[in-house]
Amino acid sequence: GVPLAQALEAIVRLIESRSPGSLCSILLREGQQLRHGAAPSLPDGYNQQVDGLEISEGRGACGTSAFLKKQVVVVDVIGDPLMRDYLDLLHEFGLRACWSTPVLASSGDVLATFAIYHRQPYQPQPGDQDLVDNAVRLARIAIERSRAEDALLGSEARFRELAENVEDVFYNRDFASGRFLYISPAYETMWHRRREELYSAPDSYRDTIHPEDRATEAEAKQEQAAGAVTDLEYRIVRPDGEVRWIRDRSYPVFKAAGSVERIVGTARDITGRKHADRELARTNRALQMLSRCNEALTRIDDETELLSQVCRLAVDVGGYRMAWVGYA
Repeated sequence: GVPLAQALEAIVRLIESRSPGSLCSILLREGQQLRHGAAPSLPDGYNQQVDGLEISEGRGACGTSAFLKKQVVVVDVIGDPLMRDYLDLLHEFGLRACWSTPVLASSGDVLATFAIYHRQPYQPQPGDQDLVDNAVRLARIAIERSRAEDALLGSEARFRELAENVEDVFYNRDFASGRFLYISPAYETMWHRRREELYSAPDSYRDTIHPEDRATEAEAKQEQAAGAVTDLEYRIVRPDGEVRWIRDRSYPVFKAAGSVERIVGTARDITGRKHADRELARTNRALQMLSRCNEALTRIDDETELLSQVCRLAVDVGGYRMAWVGYA
């Protein structure tokens, strides 16, 4: 759980403590370059010079190791073609041997290189390979964990940016306890209640549902337990008594064993749509009634009878209602 640089330095120091005379380094891959990761025992000047080393064959032991994805051993830098362009730098800091091993991800991609330097020509011993294998394994775990955490933080930041700037309510609930893990700020605008109430009393949202619709919401929870996606509409009652229609879509998130772990979903205020649907239905009924009346009246030829029938029809234009009234 410590920062990556701190974890890598701990790995380097562990190997150095078990291999007297060694100076270890971890370079992290960034694109087609190797950047400084950890090398506490190497001179700062040397670390600065190799920071940004190109990943390519012939670019020292580390650049070549990352390029070929295999271990590269340089027993003596003098006379080795891989180190030809770096002899002056190595001589300046008194380094004569370098053994570099790529750190490969589970996917096979290069994450970093782990290198062991010596100040004298050095032929690796049988026990050295075990140390390197351990270092590479630990480095892979640390780097992959750090990248996974960075990716998670990035995705959470993008989610929050989206969730906190749209009108719909986003929520994430623990299924077993019913506890809200997250609910977006739009809840306060839509429900006219504070989010803190849900975090402290997760079942309090059911009290906001219209009494006639609570059974529908309860049935949806049973469906969620079976792993179903639910899409329901219900009414809520705001603190001032105003009734609003909500469309609630929820999706289950499963554990590895297959049971439901969390419920994530969105809630949208559809009151305007409900009112429009009602008005449209009333208009359609009125038009159908008028059409039937028109057909009935056109079949009457006698003017006296026509006038009588017209007087018997009353149209309530404001409410789109047709009513028969007595006629004398």
